[in-house]
Amino acid sequence: MNRFSENYTPLLEKLKNFRRKELNILVLENFLFFLNFFFISVLLLTFLESLFYFPSGFRTPLFFLYWISALIALSLKVLYPLSRKYSPFTPSVVESAAQKVGTLFSGIKDELLNHIQLFAAYTSRSNLYSENLIKASFDRFYNKTEKIDFLEPLTFSKPKKILPYTLIIITVSILLMGFIPDFNSALGRLYNYDQDFETPPRFKFTITPGNISVPKNQNVTIKVNVSGNNPSNVILLYKDDTQNNFASAPLSRDSLGNYQITFSNLRNSFTYYAKADELESDHYQITVIDRPIIKNLTLKILPPAYSRIQSSQQIDNGNFEALMGSNVSFSLIASKELKETYLLINDSLKSYFAINSNLAEYSFIIKNSFNYKIILRDLNGNLNLYPVEYQAKIIYDAPPVIGVLQPNADVNISADERIPLLLKIEDDFGFSKLNLAYRLSGSVYEKPSEEYTVIEIPVNKSLKEETINYIWNLTGLSLATEDVVSYYLEIFDNDLVSGPKSAKSPLFRLRMPSLAELFSDTEKSESLVEKELKEALNQAQDLKKDIEKLSNDLRQDKKELTWDEKENLRKTAESFEKLNQKIEDISQTLEENRKKMQDNDLLSMETLEKYMQLQELLDELSDEDMKTALKKMNEQLQNLMRQQAQQQLENMKFDEEMFRKSIERTLNLFKRIQTERKLDELVKRTEDLIEKQEEIKEKLSNQNLENKNERDKLTKQQEQVSDELKNLNKELDKLREKMQELKDLPNNEMSELDKEFDKQNNDELSEQAKENMQQMQKQQAMNNQSQISKNLSKLKQSLQNMQNMMQQQNQMKAFADMVKILDDLITLSKEQEKLRDNTRQNWKNSSSSENAAKQSGLKDNLERLLNRMNQLSQKTFAITPEMGKALGDARKDMNSALESLQNKNSSTASASQSGAMKNLNSAASLMKGMMDQMMQGGQGGQGGMMSLMQQMQQLSQQQMSLNQMSQMLQQGLQGQLTPQQQAQMQRLAQQQELVRKSLEQLNQEARESGRSKSMLSNIDETLKQMQEVITDMKTDKLNDEVIQKQERILSKLLDAQKSVNERDYEKQRESKTTNRHNPNSPDQLNLNRLNRDEILRNLINSSGKEGFSPDYEQLIKKYYQLLQNNLF
Repeated sequence: MNRFSENYTPLLEKLKNFRRKELNILVLENFLFFLNFFFISVLLLTFLESLFYFPSGFRTPLFFLYWISALIALSLKVLYPLSRKYSPFTPSVVESAAQKVGTLFSGIKDELLNHIQLFAAYTSRSNLYSENLIKASFDRFYNKTEKIDFLEPLTFSKPKKILPYTLIIITVSILLMGFIPDFNSALGRLYNYDQDFETPPRFKFTITPGNISVPKNQNVTIKVNVSGNNPSNVILLYKDDTQNNFASAPLSRDSLGNYQITFSNLRNSFTYYAKADELESDHYQITVIDRPIIKNLTLKILPPAYSRIQSSQQIDNGNFEALMGSNVSFSLIASKELKETYLLINDSLKSYFAINSNLAEYSFIIKNSFNYKIILRDLNGNLNLYPVEYQAKIIYDAPPVIGVLQPNADVNISADERIPLLLKIEDDFGFSKLNLAYRLSGSVYEKPSEEYTVIEIPVNKSLKEETINYIWNLTGLSLATEDVVSYYLEIFDNDLVSGPKSAKSPLFRLRMPSLAELFSDTEKSESLVEKELKEALNQAQDLKKDIEKLSNDLRQDKKELTWDEKENLRKTAESFEKLNQKIEDISQTLEENRKKMQDNDLLSMETLEKYMQLQELLDELSDEDMKTALKKMNEQLQNLMRQQAQQQLENMKFDEEMFRKSIERTLNLFKRIQTERKLDELVKRTEDLIEKQEEIKEKLSNQNLENKNERDKLTKQQEQVSDELKNLNKELDKLREKMQELKDLPNNEMSELDKEFDKQNNDELSEQAKENMQQMQKQQAMNNQSQISKNLSKLKQSLQNMQNMMQQQNQMKAFADMVKILDDLITLSKEQEKLRDNTRQNWKNSSSSENAAKQSGLKDNLERLLNRMNQLSQKTFAITPEMGKALGDARKDMNSALESLQNKNSSTASASQSGAMKNLNSAASLMKGMMDQMMQGGQGGQGGMMSLMQQMQQLSQQQMSLNQMSQMLQQGLQGQLTPQQQAQMQRLAQQQELVRKSLEQLNQEARESGRSKSMLSNIDETLKQMQEVITDMKTDKLNDEVIQKQERILSKLLDAQKSVNERDYEKQRESKTTNRHNPNSPDQLNLNRLNRDEILRNLINSSGKEGFSPDYEQLIKKYYQLLQNNLF
C-alpha cells in the first residue's frame, strides 16, 4: 500500500502542475482579448462621439452599458478562470486533467485516466479488482510515464501571437485619443457623460504673438491662423487704454493662408482679438514697455602725450580706433533714470559706468582691441533692447625704421679717419635716441673688444622722419693698420606706454687698410684702365679699317643704297657708339680710382691735377655732338641716298681719326701719369716706413727688453718693417721698369738711385735690429734703427728730386717744342695769307695750277706740323683739343682750297684759304695763350688753383687739429669747468675764430679773382656754423652737438679741397675759351745745380739745331730762369 501511494503522489502532482499552467495560458489569452475589445470599443465610441456629438441623455446609458459589458467580459474570461486556479483539486478535476493529458500524448491516451480510476477503486476497497493486479498495473504505468513531462505540450505561443496586435491597438488608441483634438475632446465628453457640451464652431483661431510685452516705438506683427472651414472674412478688433470702444481692421490672407497686420511704432498697450462670422477668438494683451535707450552718446579719445596727436571727439558712434595707451571717455544720456550701465566687453567682461540720474560716464586706458555693447538698466529693471555691438580697434605704435644710406656696406677707413654716416630714420610718432654702437672686432696688435661702446647721436625728437648726416671721428680710437671696427646703429622711438621700441641696422665693418693694400688696389685699377684703353685703341683701329672698306664699297654709280650697304653702315655706327660707351666706362673707372686715391691722400697735388686733366680728355672724347650725329644717321638710314651716305661716312672717318688719336694720346699720357703716381707711391711708402721705424725706436727707448711680451711685440713690428723694406725694393724695380718704357725720362738717374738703395742694405740692418732686440742689445738695435731712418730719409729726398727732375725736363722740353711750333704756325699763316692774296689778284690769269702746287706744299707743311704737335701732345697736357681742332679745320680748308684751285674756282679757293688762315691764327693764338699761362704759372709760384688747393688743405688741417683738441677737452670735462679748462676753452674759441677769418678771407680773394665757383657752394652756412661753435665755446659749452658741428665743418672743408680741381675744370669745359690753365708747374723742384745746368745746355743746343730765332731763344732762357728762381 505504501509503495502504491508513493507512485501516485508524484503523478498527481504532475497533473496539478499541468492544470495550473493550462489555466495561466487561458487567463493570459483571455486578458489580451479583453484589452483588444476594451480599446477598440473605446476608440469606436470616441469616433462616434466626435462624429455625432451625443447628448448627455444618450451618453449616460451608453457609458454604463459599456462599463457593465466590460466588467462581465472581464469576470467571465479573466477572473473566473483565474479563480479556478486556486479551487480544490477534486477527483473530477483530476480525471479531467488526466483525460486532457491523454489526448495530448498518443502513448498514454486513456491509460492515464484508467489508472486514476483504478487507484480510486483501490482506495475505496472495492473487491471488483485484484489488489495485486492493480498494484502491478499502476507500477508498470508509473514507470512508463515517470519521465514524461506533462507540461511540454503547454506553451505561450498563442498569447505571444496576440500580444503584438494588442500593443498596436493600445498605441494607436492612445495616440489618436491623446493627440488628435477631436478624439481627445470626444473622450472627455464620454468621460463626463452627465454634462452637456456646446456644439463646436466651424473653425478655430490660432493667434500669434498672443500676450507679449514689447519696447516702446517697436513694430509688432499680429498673425491669425484659421483652422477648419474658411470664414468669409476675418477682422481684428483692438483697443488701447485711451479708447472706449474697440477699433476694427480687416485682415487679408497671404499665400500661406495666414491673416496678418502690423502695428508700427507702438506707444500704448492695447487689447486685441480676432472675429469671423460672428465667432470671436480669445482676448490678448500687448503691453508696451518703456525700456531705456541711449539718446546721446559722446566719445572722447585723448592719445598719449608723446604721440602729439590732438584729442578727438565723436557723437553717437561707438566704433573707434585709438592709439594704445589712449584715454577713452564715454558720456551718455539715457531716455530715463538709470539703475546701472556697463560696457559688456566681448560678451563676458563688464565695466560699469558712474551713474547720475539718466547720465552715465566711464573712462579707461585702452590696451587692446575688443567688441562691446552698452547695457542700460532702468529703475524697474528693464534693459535696453537689442544693444548695438561696437568695435574698439587699437592702433599699435609701430617700431621705428632705420636705413643706412652711406656707407651701406663694409668699407675701408680713409686717411682722415672720418666716416660720413648718412642715415634715414622714420617712426610714426618720433624718436627718443639714436645710438652708434661699435667695438674693435679685429686687430693684429691688441685683443679685440667683446663689449660695444655706445655714442648717442643727436636727433630731432619732434620729427617723424629725418635724414641724419653724422661725421664719425675715429681718430680717438688710435686704430692701427688692419684693425677692424664693427658697428651698428640703433634708433629708439618715444613710446612711453609699452616702452621705447628699437630698430637696428645691419652690422657693418670698417677696416684700416695698409698703404700696401691701397697702392695694390690702385695698381689693379690702373692696369684695368690701361688694358681697357688699349682695347679701345685696337677697336678704333678696327673701326678705321671698316670705315675705309665701307667707303670703297660706296663708290658706285648707283643712286640708292643696297640693303647690305645700309646694314654695314648701321653696324659701323653701332661700333662707333659702343666704342664711345667704352670710353665713358673707362672715364668712370678712372674717376672712381682718382677719388679713392684722393680720399686716402695717396697723390701729390701735381699728380692729382694731371689725373684731373686726363679725366678731362676722356670726358671730351665722349662728345654729345658725335652721339647726336650717330643717332640721327641711324634714324635716317632707311632714307639715305648714296651721295648722302658717302658724306656721312667722310664725316665719320674724320671723327674716327680724331677719336683714335685722342685715345692714343690718352693712353700715352696715362702711362706717364702712372710713372709719376708710382713715384708718389714710393715717397708715401718711404714716409710711412720712416714713421714706423721712428715709432718702434721711440717705444724701444722707453721699454725694458727683459719683459718678454714687450720684446716680442717690438720684434714683430721690426719684422714687419723688414717685410715692407723688401716690398719697397720691389716697387723701386717696378718704377725703374715703367720709366724704361718712356725713353725721355731720367732712366740713368733712376738706375743710380736703385743701386744706391741696394747699397744701403736696409733689410739687413732691420734684421740685425730685430736680433739685437731679441738678444736685449737695446743700444745696438736703436743704432741700426737710426741708420735705417737716415737711409730712408735720403731715399725720400732722392725720390723727390727725381720727381722734380722729371717735371722740369718735361715742362722745359714742352715749352721749347711749343715755341718752335708757334714759330712754324705763324710762318705757315703768313705764307697762306700771301697765297690767298695772289689767288685774289690773279684770278683771271691762268696761274691756278701754280697756286694749286703752292697750296699743296702748304698742306704738306701743315701735315708735318700736325704730326709734330701730335707727338708733343703724347707727353704733355699743354696741347689742348682746341688747338688740334683749329688745325684740323685749317687742314679741311686747305683741302677745299686745293680742290677749288684744281677746278679753277678762284673765288671759292680764296674763301677757303681765308678760312685756313683764320684757323691757323686761332691755333697760334691758343698756343701763345698757353705759353703765357706757363710763364705766369712759373712766375707766380703760389698763385692760381694750386694756391687755392694748398690754402684749403691748410685750413682743413687746422680744423682737424682743432677738432681733436676739442674732443680731448670734452672727454676730460666732469661737471663744473676748472679755471684751467676754461682758459683752454677760450684758446680753442680763438683758434676757431682764426680758421673762420682765414676761410672768409680766402672766399673774398676767390670772388675778387673770379674763382668763387671753386669754393664751397654753401660757404656762408659753414661760416655761420663756425660762428655758432665760437659762441658756444665762449659760453663754456662743449657738448656732443658742438663736436658734431666741428666735424661737419671739417667735412665741408675736405669736400672743398677735393672739388677745387673738379669745379675749375668744369668751368673750363663749359667756357671752351682760350684761357686754359696748365697746372704742370711744380710747387718746388729741388734738383741740384749740375742737373739744372745740364737741362739748360741741352735745351739751348736743341734750340740751335731746330733753328730758333734769337727772340724765341731768349724766350726759352727767360722761361727757364723763371722756373729756376721761383720753382727750384
